[in-house]
Amino acid sequence: MLGNEQLTVLFDLSLSLINEDSGSINLKTVLRRVLRVLNCSSGRVYSYYRSSSNIFLELNEQLPLFDSEMDQFIERQWGTRKCISTSEFNHLRSKCPKIISDNGVFYHLYCLRDFGFIILKRTNSSLDELFSKTLNRIFDKLALAIDRSRLKEEMKRSEHFTMIGEITSGIGHEIKNPLTALLLLIQRVQSSNNPLPPEKLKQYIDKMQTSATRILDIMNSLKALSKNQAEIPFDKVSIASLIQDCQFFIDHSGQKKKIKYSFPEDVPQKLYVRGRQVQLAQVILNLIKNSQDEIETDHSPWIKIEVLEKENIIEIKVVDSGAGIPLEVQQKMMLPFFTTKSEKEGTGLGLSIGQRILETHEGSLNYDASAEHTTFSLELPKFLPEISTNEP
Repeated sequence: MLGNEQLTVLFDLSLSLINEDSGSINLKTVLRRVLRVLNCSSGRVYSYYRSSSNIFLELNEQLPLFDSEMDQFIERQWGTRKCISTSEFNHLRSKCPKIISDNGVFYHLYCLRDFGFIILKRTNSSLDELFSKTLNRIFDKLALAIDRSRLKEEMKRSEHFTMIGEITSGIGHEIKNPLTALLLLIQRVQSSNNPLPPEKLKQYIDKMQTSATRILDIMNSLKALSKNQAEIPFDKVSIASLIQDCQFFIDHSGQKKKIKYSFPEDVPQKLYVRGRQVQLAQVILNLIKNSQDEIETDHSPWIKIEVLEKENIIEIKVVDSGAGIPLEVQQKMMLPFFTTKSEKEGTGLGLSIGQRILETHEGSLNYDASAEHTTFSLELPKFLPEISTNEP
């Protein structure tokens, strides 16, 4: 039976990992907590992948960064390539939790279900066998959380690149137009038998520059949109610039169709929020795309973007000519994978990912059921730059 001290340690460890279970898993944070709570000097987390009949172990995280004694022990167990046969691997998993004594040091091997292993080093004493078995069950749950975290990240990437695909499907036409104009102007200059007058030559060069700049702007915007935004730190985001980005994509994506668009032209230049501009643009563009799909068959469809400034909040509204969303859809539309579109048209992830993005920005994504027309809004805390108090 576990003693009070052991139960307390298990309880503390469970509490320290519960937040990791609900969000994105940070293995280094998890390992640091495990080492602290269990009084271990070093730890390694390995994932695995299969290659024909062998299993290769890959180091995912280690604390501290250098522990030659532990590294030598792991090499003696699995070799420098960290490669073992499938049968050895299955046997190893079946024996977890496993305690190995090596030169007066105790190494505890725990299985992270379908993810890999965690190895802990203790120099003073070994953990109790019953305690280790209970601990292994906690790590088993952690492995499930890692799987869920990976699935969420894959869902985000899938939705992100789906949106990029939808945008780029129309951008080819937008690039073709200025590129064709550029080539025609070059041909005119080349085919001229006589030297062109300076005024005419300058006119051609200006048009070439305009066409080339337009192509470059489109490509730079796509490049920014395709970056992994989770790796980009928060920064000051201009609302005017954010709205201009969204308008640029709509103007150059071939998605304007017969829909009339209205973007605000008087957004204050000094209106800011703190966050990732491309992620916020992704949320707005997804709302616009949803509106396009719903109203494209209407008689006179329109989409309007509004920016409202409140005391400490900035609200960005996406309003379309639709008459609203049915109550039964409202209750489910923020759930992952819920969609009213066909399987080929949508993944059902756009709104749930948008909601998550707004939460990471300490804001919210809302649907206004009381509005006359279909209305979604992004609410974000206003970024207030520190005002210098130094006297000139």
